[in-house]
Amino acid sequence: MSSHKESLSREHLGAQLIYALRDEALGRRTLVQRTGLTESVVRTELEKLEVQKMVRFEKAGTLLTLRALEAYVSLFDQVTQVVELGLHELNLDRCNRAALVRAGAAGLKTWALRDQAVREGATGSLFIVQHKNFLSLSDECSALSSHNPRDVRTLEARFSPIAEGDLIVIVFAPTRSEAGAGLWRILTEIVPIFERSRT
Repeated sequence: MSSHKESLSREHLGAQLIYALRDEALGRRTLVQRTGLTESVVRTELEKLEVQKMVRFEKAGTLLTLRALEAYVSLFDQVTQVVELGLHELNLDRCNRAALVRAGAAGLKTWALRDQAVREGATGSLFIVQHKNFLSLSDECSALSSHNPRDVRTLEARFSPIAEGDLIVIVFAPTRSEAGAGLWRILTEIVPIFERSRT
């Protein structure tokens, strides 16, 4: 039972690597640069994914297997982008990582998700929902642009197009690695992933 709990607690690290590999084979150094994870964490997690037959190692780099492509289809469909943002008014710390989640806003307990990110070293998070004609913080119904026009323009430019009901998750932290870990902790909570359903 404790080993199952431990594997769930690190699920976000594997998901982060799987997502980074979704379009092409990548070497370990590139994965370190893209994710902000340390080389030892990347190596350890890739070895675990290889044992699970989710990745294979080739000269070109690490590739996803068909099993991974099928198992993580909901992640690839729902999380359309993961980026760093240059925010001003909404900025909460030195580094951030943000994701656009398709139709991901319904029924979320954002305070609990924020706490998950904080356990990974994040200082805070924002959950922004696309309504029919405007973006707002998830717990408000007023247009975010009325107080934060510059950052709304940044969000709309980076995540174009944003559909009604889409969710932008932004996690802030002192380091890129902590921001990424916090974001992926949240994403693995809100997007159904193969690993969680295994018995």
